Amino acid sequence: MKTLMFTSLLCALCVTLPGRASAMPPAAATAPHTFASAAPAPLPSRPAWAASPAAPLTRAQVYRELVHAERDGQLAQLNRELYSH
Repeated sequence: MKTLMFTSLLCALCVTLPGRASAMPPAAATAPHTFASAAPAPLPSRPAWAASPAAPLTRAQVYRELVHAERDGQLAQLNRELYSH
């Protein structure tokens, strides 16, 4: 019975707290501004997590990258690290 009461209370808190947090005004809006300029910083055109659009490579470019990786030793290192077992 106690666990049922505890889980019910926990579920109620999880449901109500996010709604209450979004209803409260942000602290920055109520606090006095101490910045030199009140202009907001410009936002980037796309989020930082979004990868830049990759252009498709031609077969010749992929082959050159493969040859370069073989000569560099990158492929040998990857084979040692990934397939060592």
